[in-house]
Amino acid sequence: MARTLTAFAPQNGRCFGIFGKRKEIISLVVCALTAFAMVSLGPPSFMTTRYRRTSIYMGDGDCEWTDALAFPAEVTGQDIYGTLLASYPASGMRVTWQQTEGVSGLKVYDDFFQLASPKIGLVKTQYPHYEGIWSYGNGLDQVILVIRNPRWAMPSYLTLLSELEFAHTWQIAYGHLPEVFTKRADMDDWIKWRDYRFADEIRLWGLHIDFYL
Repeated sequence: MARTLTAFAPQNGRCFGIFGKRKEIISLVVCALTAFAMVSLGPPSFMTTRYRRTSIYMGDGDCEWTDALAFPAEVTGQDIYGTLLASYPASGMRVTWQQTEGVSGLKVYDDFFQLASPKIGLVKTQYPHYEGIWSYGNGLDQVILVIRNPRWAMPSYLTLLSELEFAHTWQIAYGHLPEVFTKRADMDDWIKWRDYRFADEIRLWGLHIDFYL
């Protein structure tokens, strides 16, 4: 990667369960990082000829939400300056890629999901944690590294694992997506997981900083 930009997520609550000023701070940070990424990425040709709205006004106060645009096949062969969004699990990646898609209008690709799809432009990952994989080769040029205090990231990670029934494949995990961010893991489960995994997980948390910086 040519360069790495680091964002610290300041919060003292559960991942994405943030309200008020903390949510505003993170949103502003993400928007700033997105602007930085898009300056380097540059608008592909199809974005300059097609005006995108985040919603279509239907009249009488109704609207239809529109999704972000994927890079179409006709431009995938271009030399696009790619940006990797990286973080330890449960560190704010969901709000990061959602804000990125909202601001840029471009789809953020997942390192695990749809491996046959081209990993260009904007890609999110949790590599070098084992929840992420290096599926994008050398096709990306810079990194936005989102860092969250492990005091909050690790309990939130266990909560995500619990909600996903500790899935070991993306197919199973995606089947439990409706349950994500709806409940907390039991305290007994946290104590067992902490005692069993803490040393390895804190090493993996630190490895993100060592790897990308």
